[in-house]
Amino acid sequence: MLEFIRNQSQSWFVKILFAIIIIVFVGYFGMSSMGGGRTGVLAYINGDPILVNDFRRNVAYQVQALQQQYPDLDDEMLAAFGVTQQIFQQMMLNTIVEQEAARLGITASSAEVNFEVVNMPEFLSEQGSFDPERYRKNVALLGRSVQEFEEDVRSYLVEQKLLNYIA
Repeated sequence: MLEFIRNQSQSWFVKILFAIIIIVFVGYFGMSSMGGGRTGVLAYINGDPILVNDFRRNVAYQVQALQQQYPDLDDEMLAAFGVTQQIFQQMMLNTIVEQEAARLGITASSAEVNFEVVNMPEFLSEQGSFDPERYRKNVALLGRSVQEFEEDVRSYLVEQKLLNYIA
Protein backbone atom coordinates (compact mmCIF):
# COMPACT_ATOMS: atom_id res chain seq x y z
CA MET A 1 0.00 0.00 0.00
CA LEU A 2 2.81 2.41 0.83
CA GLU A 3 4.44 1.70 -2.52
CA PHE A 4 1.15 2.53 -4.25
CA ILE A 5 1.00 5.83 -2.35
CA ARG A 6 4.62 6.62 -3.25
CA ASN A 7 4.01 5.83 -6.91
CA GLN A 8 0.83 7.90 -7.00
CA SER A 9 2.05 10.71 -4.70
CA GLN A 10 1.35 13.39 -7.30
CA SER A 11 -2.17 12.18 -8.10
CA TRP A 12 -5.29 14.04 -7.00
CA PHE A 13 -6.64 10.92 -5.31
CA VAL A 14 -3.66 10.57 -2.95
CA LYS A 15 -3.59 14.29 -2.17
CA ILE A 16 -7.29 14.26 -1.32
CA LEU A 17 -6.85 11.05 0.68
CA PHE A 18 -4.17 12.67 2.83
CA ALA A 19 -6.24 15.82 3.26
CA ILE A 20 -9.14 13.70 4.49
CA ILE A 21 -6.84 11.78 6.83
CA ILE A 22 -5.52 14.99 8.36
CA ILE A 23 -9.00 16.42 8.81
CA VAL A 24 -10.26 13.30 10.57
CA PHE A 25 -7.35 13.11 13.00
CA VAL A 26 -7.64 16.68 14.20
CA GLY A 27 -11.31 16.22 15.00
CA TYR A 28 -10.91 12.92 16.75
CA PHE A 29 -8.04 13.84 19.05
CA GLY A 30 -8.36 17.59 19.50
CA MET A 31 -11.91 18.05 20.68
CA SER A 32 -11.29 17.79 24.41
CA SER A 33 -8.24 20.03 24.32
CA MET A 34 -10.03 22.68 22.24
CA GLY A 35 -13.07 22.88 24.47
CA GLY A 36 -15.63 22.04 21.79
CA GLY A 37 -18.86 20.37 22.74
CA ARG A 38 -20.98 17.84 20.91
CA THR A 39 -22.87 20.51 19.00
CA GLY A 40 -22.33 24.08 18.00
CA VAL A 41 -19.46 26.02 16.61
CA LEU A 42 -15.84 25.13 17.19
CA ALA A 43 -14.50 28.39 15.76
CA TYR A 44 -15.38 31.31 13.51
CA ILE A 45 -13.13 32.29 10.64
CA ASN A 46 -14.04 35.77 9.37
CA GLY A 47 -17.62 35.09 10.44
CA ASP A 48 -17.87 31.62 8.88
CA PRO A 49 -18.31 28.82 11.41
CA ILE A 50 -16.31 25.62 11.70
CA LEU A 51 -18.91 23.30 13.14
CA VAL A 52 -18.11 20.77 15.83
CA ASN A 53 -20.07 18.09 13.99
CA ASP A 54 -18.10 18.70 10.78
CA PHE A 55 -14.87 18.50 12.75
CA ARG A 56 -15.90 15.22 14.40
CA ARG A 57 -17.02 13.77 11.07
CA ASN A 58 -13.71 14.70 9.44
CA VAL A 59 -11.79 13.13 12.29
CA ALA A 60 -13.86 9.95 12.09
CA TYR A 61 -13.23 9.67 8.33
CA GLN A 62 -9.54 10.21 8.83
CA VAL A 63 -9.18 7.72 11.65
CA GLN A 64 -11.11 5.11 9.69
CA ALA A 65 -8.94 5.61 6.63
CA LEU A 66 -5.73 5.40 8.63
CA GLN A 67 -6.84 2.35 10.57
CA GLN A 68 -7.64 0.58 7.30
CA GLN A 69 -4.12 1.26 6.12
CA TYR A 70 -2.39 0.75 9.47
CA PRO A 71 -4.37 -1.68 11.64
CA ASP A 72 -1.89 -1.38 14.56
CA LEU A 73 -2.36 2.39 14.81
CA ASP A 74 -3.58 3.33 18.29
CA ASP A 75 -4.83 6.49 19.98
CA GLU A 76 -1.44 7.25 21.55
CA MET A 77 0.27 7.16 18.17
CA LEU A 78 -2.37 9.43 16.67
CA ALA A 79 -2.13 11.88 19.56
CA ALA A 80 1.67 11.91 19.39
CA PHE A 81 1.52 13.22 15.85
CA GLY A 82 -0.89 16.02 16.82
CA VAL A 83 -3.34 14.87 14.20
CA THR A 84 -6.38 16.66 15.64
CA GLN A 85 -4.54 19.96 15.70
CA GLN A 86 -3.47 19.41 12.11
CA ILE A 87 -7.03 18.69 11.04
CA PHE A 88 -8.32 21.78 12.80
CA GLN A 89 -5.61 23.91 11.18
CA GLN A 90 -6.47 22.40 7.80
CA MET A 91 -10.15 23.18 8.30
CA MET A 92 -9.28 26.78 9.17
CA LEU A 93 -7.02 27.07 6.12
CA ASN A 94 -9.68 25.54 3.87
CA THR A 95 -12.21 28.06 5.15
CA ILE A 96 -9.86 30.97 4.46
CA VAL A 97 -9.06 29.66 0.97
CA GLU A 98 -12.77 29.21 0.21
CA GLN A 99 -13.49 32.75 1.42
CA GLU A 100 -10.75 34.28 -0.69
CA ALA A 101 -11.73 32.26 -3.76
CA ALA A 102 -15.35 33.36 -3.34
CA ARG A 103 -14.24 36.97 -2.97
CA LEU A 104 -12.31 36.69 -6.24
CA GLY A 105 -15.09 34.77 -8.00
CA ILE A 106 -12.95 31.65 -8.43
CA THR A 107 -15.00 28.47 -8.81
CA ALA A 108 -14.73 24.97 -10.21
CA SER A 109 -17.53 23.81 -12.48
CA SER A 110 -19.15 20.40 -12.37
CA ALA A 111 -17.53 19.67 -15.75
CA GLU A 112 -14.08 20.42 -14.30
CA VAL A 113 -14.74 18.17 -11.30
CA ASN A 114 -15.99 15.40 -13.58
CA PHE A 115 -12.92 15.74 -15.82
CA GLU A 116 -10.59 15.37 -12.84
CA VAL A 117 -12.46 12.38 -11.43
CA VAL A 118 -12.69 10.41 -14.68
CA ASN A 119 -8.97 10.95 -15.31
CA MET A 120 -7.73 9.78 -11.91
CA PRO A 121 -5.65 6.63 -12.51
CA GLU A 122 -7.13 5.01 -9.40
CA PHE A 123 -10.53 4.87 -11.10
CA LEU A 124 -9.47 3.54 -14.50
CA SER A 125 -10.15 -0.01 -15.65
CA GLU A 126 -7.45 -2.29 -17.00
CA GLN A 127 -8.42 -1.03 -20.47
CA GLY A 128 -7.72 2.56 -19.39
CA SER A 129 -11.29 3.83 -19.28
CA PHE A 130 -13.14 5.25 -16.30
CA ASP A 131 -14.71 2.49 -14.18
CA PRO A 132 -17.71 3.81 -12.20
CA GLU A 133 -17.80 0.74 -9.97
CA ARG A 134 -14.11 1.08 -9.09
CA TYR A 135 -14.77 4.76 -8.39
CA ARG A 136 -17.63 4.03 -5.98
CA LYS A 137 -15.66 1.29 -4.20
CA ASN A 138 -12.49 3.38 -3.76
CA VAL A 139 -14.45 6.38 -2.52
CA ALA A 140 -16.35 4.14 -0.08
CA LEU A 141 -13.02 2.84 1.24
CA LEU A 142 -12.26 6.44 2.19
CA GLY A 143 -15.46 6.51 4.23
CA ARG A 144 -16.90 9.16 1.92
CA SER A 145 -19.90 9.39 -0.33
CA VAL A 146 -19.42 10.18 -4.01
CA GLN A 147 -20.95 13.62 -3.36
CA GLU A 148 -18.53 14.34 -0.51
CA PHE A 149 -15.58 13.17 -2.58
CA GLU A 150 -16.57 15.36 -5.50
CA GLU A 151 -16.92 18.34 -3.17
CA ASP A 152 -13.39 17.59 -1.95
CA VAL A 153 -12.21 17.55 -5.56
CA ARG A 154 -14.05 20.83 -6.21
CA SER A 155 -12.39 22.43 -3.18
CA TYR A 156 -9.02 21.18 -4.32
CA LEU A 157 -9.53 22.60 -7.82
CA VAL A 158 -10.59 25.96 -6.40
CA GLU A 159 -7.50 25.96 -4.18
CA GLN A 160 -5.26 25.21 -7.17
CA LYS A 161 -6.90 27.98 -9.20
CA LEU A 162 -6.39 30.40 -6.34
CA LEU A 163 -2.72 29.42 -6.04
CA ASN A 164 -2.27 29.89 -9.80
CA TYR A 165 -3.98 33.27 -9.57
CA ILE A 166 -1.64 34.35 -6.78
CA ALA A 167 1.51 33.05 -8.48
